[in-house]
Amino acid sequence: MVEIIVGELKSKFDTLFIFVSQIAYSRKHPIRIVQACKSLVGINPSNPSIVFLKWIERYLGGFNPSFDQPALDIKTALPEIMTYSHLKNLIVEKKEKDAHDYLGYLLQIAGPHHIAEYLIELAASQSAGGLLFCWSAIRSIQFVGEQDGYPILYHCISELIEQEKRDIKTNENSLERYEICCHQFQICDSKMVRSRTIIPYIDQLIKTIESTFIQSEFPYLPEKLIKMIHQEGVRGIHSYLNGIELEEIDLELVLMLDALRSVLKFSSLSHDKILSGMFISSGKKINAK
Repeated sequence: MVEIIVGELKSKFDTLFIFVSQIAYSRKHPIRIVQACKSLVGINPSNPSIVFLKWIERYLGGFNPSFDQPALDIKTALPEIMTYSHLKNLIVEKKEKDAHDYLGYLLQIAGPHHIAEYLIELAASQSAGGLLFCWSAIRSIQFVGEQDGYPILYHCISELIEQEKRDIKTNENSLERYEICCHQFQICDSKMVRSRTIIPYIDQLIKTIESTFIQSEFPYLPEKLIKMIHQEGVRGIHSYLNGIELEEIDLELVLMLDALRSVLKFSSLSHDKILSGMFISSGKKINAK
C-alpha cells in the first residue's frame, strides 16, 4: 500500500514539474513552490497531508502553460566556439533572447544537468534569490529527468537576468536570505561536478548575509511548530502540516517550512540553534516568538 501511495505521488509531481516548466517566466513563477512542496511531502510520503495536496492544486490553478519550449534536437549550425563565459556575458548584458538562443546551442553539446550546475555557480556569485531558483531547477531536473526537465533552464536564465536588473542590497527580501542560510548545507553536501567553484561563492554569499541579517528578519515560527520539531525533529514539520487548515497555508509558510526541513536534515546544528536562528547574523541569538 505504501509503495502505491509513493508511486502515485511520484507520478503526480512528475506531472506538476512538467506543467510548471511550460509556464512562462515571471517573478511569481511557481517552480520554487512546487519544489518546496515536493520536499515537504517527501518527509513522509506514505502519509501525505490531503489538505496540503489540495492547496498545491488550488495554487497552480492560477497559472496557464504558455511557454513555447524549444525542442532539444534543434537542426541548426552551431557556433564554431561554444563557451559558458559567453552565456554569462549575455546574461550580464541582459540579452534575454540571445541568451535563450545560445542555451539552445549549448543543449546540443552538453547535458541539462551540467548546464544547470553552471547556472547555479553563476547564481551563487550573484544573489540568494537567483541561487534558490536555480537550485530548485536542478532538483526538478533530477526528479523528472533531463528529457522533461530541460525547459526550466530557460527560466533560470530569465531569473538571472531579472536579478541583474535589481539592486540586490535593497531589494533582496529577508525570506530569501533566511532560506539560503538554511539550504546552504544541502547544496554544499550535494555531489556536483562544479562543487569546488560553487561552494566558495556560497560561502561568500552567506558571509554577506550574516553580516547584515537582523533580528526582525527572522521568520515567525509558531509555538506549535517549534514544539513538534523539538519532539519529532524534521518529522515535526509533517505533523504540523497535517494539523493545519487550508486557509492557513500560504507561499511564505511553504518556503519557510522547506528551509527548516533542509537545515534540520542536512546540518549538524542543534534544534535550539536552528529554531532560535543562532546560526545566522554572526552568531547573534535571534529569538523566535
